[in-house]
Amino acid sequence: MSPFATPSRSQGSPSSLYLVPASTSSLSSRQTSPGQEPLVKTPWSTKRSSYAKEITTEEQLEQFLAEVDEKITESAGKLATPPPTISGFGIASPNTVASSANTSGTTRSTPLRPVRMSPGSQKFTTPPKKGEGELPPPMSMEEYVEAFGHLGIYPQIEHWRDRLRQWFSSVLLNPLLNKIETSHIQVMKAAAKLNISVTINQVGNDPSTNGNPAVLSPPDRSKEWQPSFTLEEEGLLHQLRATLVQTLEASTPKPIANQLQFPQQNPFIPVMQECIDAITEHQKLHALMKGEWMKGLLPQNSVRADYTVRRIRELADGTCLKNYEYQGNGDVYDKKNKKWTHELPTDSHLLLYLFCAFLEHPKWMLHVDPTSYAGAQSSKNPLFFGTLPRDRIPEKYIAILSGVPSTLHPGACILAIGKQSLPIFALYWDKKLQFSLQGRTALWDSILLLCHRIKDGYGGIVRGMHIGSSALNLLSVLQPENED
Repeated sequence: MSPFATPSRSQGSPSSLYLVPASTSSLSSRQTSPGQEPLVKTPWSTKRSSYAKEITTEEQLEQFLAEVDEKITESAGKLATPPPTISGFGIASPNTVASSANTSGTTRSTPLRPVRMSPGSQKFTTPPKKGEGELPPPMSMEEYVEAFGHLGIYPQIEHWRDRLRQWFSSVLLNPLLNKIETSHIQVMKAAAKLNISVTINQVGNDPSTNGNPAVLSPPDRSKEWQPSFTLEEEGLLHQLRATLVQTLEASTPKPIANQLQFPQQNPFIPVMQECIDAITEHQKLHALMKGEWMKGLLPQNSVRADYTVRRIRELADGTCLKNYEYQGNGDVYDKKNKKWTHELPTDSHLLLYLFCAFLEHPKWMLHVDPTSYAGAQSSKNPLFFGTLPRDRIPEKYIAILSGVPSTLHPGACILAIGKQSLPIFALYWDKKLQFSLQGRTALWDSILLLCHRIKDGYGGIVRGMHIGSSALNLLSVLQPENED
């Protein structure tokens, strides 16, 4: 019988190996000296040096594994934060074994038994059960026309769709496109008022591809040597904004003790604030175009900003989103088979994502804190995007989520969207499914139903702001035909 050997590192082996949960990662490879016996490095190596040598019998191997398992169990009891839910098992290095411990206290009965974690010892939420989070199949045309009739919105919703498309064009997309085309200019103008020369690129123009890196020149206060310098654009703007914020705080006048009057204000304070706001808006706009404003609303973790800008420009053409593709996104890579790329969001996903961002930042005031914009009533009918908070769920709320939550609350109104290229839109309120839509008008109908529910069930208030306010102007979309 061939002797058993403890796992050891060699030049061709990436790591010492044990069977552990797949979420752990292997250590980087490490070479041993020529002619030197490779040793196993584990958290218990100092107490188990005898097992660093060859194991020649099955009994020795099983004893070694049982002792390792005991140490794993002891280590698990000392861990402050257990690892998250583990879905499978793989191979990792022994130094990572302790972080994925077996808390059941059982010992190995057979060699190479995988190290498992007891679900009861985990601190994090377990994965959803089968079927949880999945959207229901779409309703038939007859079913949702009948459901529209029960709500008393048919055939009015046929006219509302056209108005909503016009609203998207005039209120959401074209003002956003104007921001995209001018935000970098606003930053440069605001910086120039502070005698700072800064050259940055328009949102969607990647400086790494167009050869125009960001350049910053310090204020020309003297003829001394003051070279301009080039930085990665995001880093430059971050540094400039941080410096301005610090300077602004130091320059803001404080009330003098025993006096009611404030000292005279520094005339540069409004100019510095203007520059800070311009930089903040440009940064948030860039994150929005990259799909990073709110994770979870798009199927992709990140999107090319140049594509998002180009697609917004195409969709903004005209007055009613004539270029909208309900089955894809306008980019055909395989023209023969008419296949849409999965690396880019569909128009449905992109427009719902932008709709959520507009609700968060009405009139595209990206530099303003949304809670301060909504005022003191911002806690009334709060609005959640992507996922629900883990705790402190309010009694009534509105949410636009990716997938169906595990629990439906009585006061919730939820619009859930699937990740497939022809997405399903599901609406829930009163703790049950109300609509499940897919197809040509699904995006428009789901947004209209959400607004109608906010109007009837929440007094038209979302996050303390009325949907009929001039900042949102959504109530006009739902007006009866004779009030146009």
